[in-house]
Amino acid sequence: MEPHSSGALTLWDGTHLRVRPIRPDDDGRLSAFHTGLSASSIVFRFFTYLPTLAPEKLQRLTHVDYRDRMALIATIGLPPQEQIIAVARYDRIGAREAEAAFIVADVWQQHGIGASLLRLLADYARTQGFTTLLACVMVENTRMLNLLAHSGFPLTKECHPGEIDVSLDIEALPSGSLASIAFTPDAAS
Repeated sequence: MEPHSSGALTLWDGTHLRVRPIRPDDDGRLSAFHTGLSASSIVFRFFTYLPTLAPEKLQRLTHVDYRDRMALIATIGLPPQEQIIAVARYDRIGAREAEAAFIVADVWQQHGIGASLLRLLADYARTQGFTTLLACVMVENTRMLNLLAHSGFPLTKECHPGEIDVSLDIEALPSGSLASIAFTPDAAS
């Protein structure tokens, strides 16, 4: 794992969270997080309703290589009571392009967590040689479309029936409010 992928995140409202890369032992926490999501949040993330995550899906989501496939999680609480409240991930789809996806627990939406994770994921992706993050978003998912539109990254959109593909140019640091979120990386050991 690269430096600066774990640390404390202070949201715009002063709330403190932990951010770290997902680990294989997060399967139970990810499953609990998923079952606490609303049906609409699940559909917006997976484009279908999955009331639970099958074991093979959980394994795929928690086992990443930290290069071509990466996932950051935002958590509250301390182990062993640590709870996942958001996940941001990317999967390589080209030489310098990755598909990104985000999901935030319903009660934690509109607190700046998605924007924070987008910035951190983009920072990490740049260290791995990526220049573009692509997000496939359902047309009805106006919150995600607004987050991406106001991300501070240059973007292009391509519309398809029922979805919009948003390509973010992550080569430059974001401008605007996204750049002001406070992240304090853990000290290197």
